[in-house]
Amino acid sequence: MSCFSSYPLVKLDAASVSFAFSEQGHYDYIIVGGGTAGCVLANRLSEDPSVKVLLLERGNARLGWATRVPLLSTNFMGDEKAAYSWPSKPLANLTGNRSLTLVTGKGLGGGSAINSMNYTRGYPQDYDLWSASGCKGWSYNEIEGYFIKSEKFVTPQREHHGTQGDHPAVYTCCLTVGLSSPGEWFVRDMGDLQFPLGRSCAEACVSLGLPYTHDINKPQTPFNVCGKLDCTIDLHGHRNSTFHAFLPPKLVSERMSHLHICTGAAVTALDIEENADCSYVKGVSFREATGQNAKIYYARARCEVILCAGAIATPQILLLSGIGPRHKVKRPLKKELVGVGDNLQDHMATGIMYNVPAADSLHIIQKSPLRAILELFRYIVKGEGLFMAPVAQLSILVNSAQINDSGHIIPSESTDPAGLPDLEIKPIHFNITEPPILHREGVLSIMVVLMRPNSRGTISLASEDPFEQPACDLAYLSDPADYAIMRKGIKLAKRIGEKMREHGAKNMTDLYMPDSESDDDLDAFVRNFTRTNYHYSSTCRMAPENDVLPGVVDDQLRVHGLSNLRIADCSIIPIMISAHLQASAVMIAEKKKVLNNDLLESRIPSTWQIGTQGLRTNCRSDELRFTRMGCEESAFKVLDAAWELGINTIDTANVYSNGESERIIGKWIEQNKIPRERLIIATKCHGLVGNSPDVRTALNPHLRNHRDYINQSGLSRAAIFNAVDASLQRLKLSYIDLLQIHRFDPRTPVVETMKALHDLVQSGKVRYIGASSMRSWQFALMNEVADKHGWTKFVSMQNEYSLLYREEVRLSSLPLSKPLLKKTPGTQQEREMNAYCNYHGIGLIPWAPLAAGVLARPLEVSTTRSDSTKNTPFYNEITSADREIVRRVAEIAKKKGVKQGQVALAWVQVKVASPIVGVSSVERLKEAITTGIELNEEEIKYLEDPYQPKPVRGHA
Repeated sequence: MSCFSSYPLVKLDAASVSFAFSEQGHYDYIIVGGGTAGCVLANRLSEDPSVKVLLLERGNARLGWATRVPLLSTNFMGDEKAAYSWPSKPLANLTGNRSLTLVTGKGLGGGSAINSMNYTRGYPQDYDLWSASGCKGWSYNEIEGYFIKSEKFVTPQREHHGTQGDHPAVYTCCLTVGLSSPGEWFVRDMGDLQFPLGRSCAEACVSLGLPYTHDINKPQTPFNVCGKLDCTIDLHGHRNSTFHAFLPPKLVSERMSHLHICTGAAVTALDIEENADCSYVKGVSFREATGQNAKIYYARARCEVILCAGAIATPQILLLSGIGPRHKVKRPLKKELVGVGDNLQDHMATGIMYNVPAADSLHIIQKSPLRAILELFRYIVKGEGLFMAPVAQLSILVNSAQINDSGHIIPSESTDPAGLPDLEIKPIHFNITEPPILHREGVLSIMVVLMRPNSRGTISLASEDPFEQPACDLAYLSDPADYAIMRKGIKLAKRIGEKMREHGAKNMTDLYMPDSESDDDLDAFVRNFTRTNYHYSSTCRMAPENDVLPGVVDDQLRVHGLSNLRIADCSIIPIMISAHLQASAVMIAEKKKVLNNDLLESRIPSTWQIGTQGLRTNCRSDELRFTRMGCEESAFKVLDAAWELGINTIDTANVYSNGESERIIGKWIEQNKIPRERLIIATKCHGLVGNSPDVRTALNPHLRNHRDYINQSGLSRAAIFNAVDASLQRLKLSYIDLLQIHRFDPRTPVVETMKALHDLVQSGKVRYIGASSMRSWQFALMNEVADKHGWTKFVSMQNEYSLLYREEVRLSSLPLSKPLLKKTPGTQQEREMNAYCNYHGIGLIPWAPLAAGVLARPLEVSTTRSDSTKNTPFYNEITSADREIVRRVAEIAKKKGVKQGQVALAWVQVKVASPIVGVSSVERLKEAITTGIELNEEEIKYLEDPYQPKPVRGHA
């Protein structure tokens, strides 16, 4: 019987880009990997119904009853539906160069669906070490709330846990990271230890000087301690993987409109757009996970692709996509990152074993079918017994420096991070050898786990076939320092066993032990019997790219040198922690969601109102100028990127390209089948649009008298109507959202112009009207004429405005959530135009906010825009005041770690809603995104102070 009668999945075809349906296959976020972290992130990102999320999981949605039974679901070896398993590369330091069996979760929930269910966060000092290494925002005080956010601790109420009660400390932690109440993921105290030998082990530890704790996750837990392990099991005794906790069928069904989950989807490569400044990830290619169908599917990401595939599969995907060390990647190389696949760490383990009565171990279920039936009945009826028992219930943590040469504890109360536990010792009530050695009845294993290994392995491609598991070199014991730690761990394990016998555990007889406690015999024992603990991490470390151990992501989880790509799984762990990893994986996903908030705001711009007549736009305009784009292909790339970023407003700038920009925009709209109502198209009339792209009509005013151009320029009724009809024909559209008259026409009566504009609005060919580049009195006169006759008035004014030219414009357009008028710190009332627009509620959408590119780069670097104006009447000399302003812009940009142009635009956006930004490439477009970049009053004043007034220009 299935726990879920059905699960709402989406077929691969339906998640792939389709030319028949313009929105299909386009998502705000694509999550690669539905494992422990991926399920959490899919839940969190899809909380906002306006955000569209795709989760791609290579495995399946395992729904059977047995997947929720703790003991049965942990017995994953040999279950091809539950886990991937394959041999590691031969280990040079193990006896016979033997390989070990690697195991990773397969299906939604990943490792959390098959692991031992232990919930361990680690020590505060673990994360403080991350912070001290340069990972800003990752100290324990900064991340504790993310643990609490997801956790629902259901047995008895504790401080520092997410609970159903209202413990004030819990909510204080949540509030410090901007979170609400704690969460979905059931965690519980498992009560009394299941086996008498477990209790005997705890007593032995206390006798040896290790204090006992009921809450091993308490921040004050000593470094040397024995404690019970909490488990991710709900009150009904069911395994609570992140699949079941965060993506239950009811929630996914409710979010089907914007959350799509595809199983059986193997991501084969990231789609990378290479640029000189910074390449970016556009989407992902994927295939059916069986590998039998060669069809390639493709999905695009407007905001980001987030890799959550785990510490083995995440670097594999990067390497397959050309990201990684030059000699390891699948060609062609897209981005050299030498840290990809390096620094692999795992909690390697060995252990001693004892023969015990079958009834004192989990082997009783194998030995006695009757007992197995009784235990199963007990579990079904009462939710208790051996089938609910986790494999490990007790954890003994200790720093090897506090173990003397005889294996006894040296008392210490140190809290120095150098004293963090580098050993975990666990009593396991079954045979832990791989493959299992022969035993008579039952087995008690005392596992010795290396928690802070010095050895580091690697992940590399076994081949360029995405369906072949990667080559994994665990490199155990490659650093000799690990031997010394393991020796002490084995000695302590033996002392624990001896003390258990002293306390009455008489039925324990040696099954598997080192020959002696000499260094040689202990080292040989480790080499003969070492196994993985399946805690793979650190293959895409959070660290600088040029770190001693090179990093792959920054402290915002962004992959170095690539836009639109982040990683949120255990591969980013910069320094291995003294804990099991599933709780940390969920914390990382929770942290990633909060990091995402700024990006969400940039993907979904605030809604702004242009003036007070109702026309709304997002907070960007994209001015496409064909003369600077070069060709249709490059223009399409910019338009595609703008649309993916959520930009919906395009000023065609038709006069500068002689209409070519409108033809390209129209073709782009048609090919992408974009619904007309989702775009705001602005264009202009007055300027002469030439018959071919190479004619620069602005430099040849005599053309307006030529036979072929009569009534094609100016603001006469004939010229306006001809211009609108020509624009609509080029755009292949039925209406223009915003028609702007580009300068005043002294040759045409104002009454004629305003009546013509009003008639166009009445006809439906134009929705709103605006004006550009004229004197305040001219603009006011035209508006007053319209008002007098009851005709359509202007909603916008587009004059030049930047840090280098402040002669006319200031604040006038504001977000709908803010008052219409506001005072802006550090500015003066600069000319008449802004006062007029503010009074009448007319929106300002200024042009040249980057001063023809001068503000976007150091002065010695030329730009496409600045080069285009040289030796023309449009070129503006750079004054000494301008140079000082540019220097200050560069200074603030360096301080904030952003581009110069972003600082200049951030300043403009303090004043207006929607500057017109001319773009010539995808990189320039991305630089126009300023969300999250804020200037304080001092910075605004610092930028404005050098300004010297200039003659008014641009109106002739």
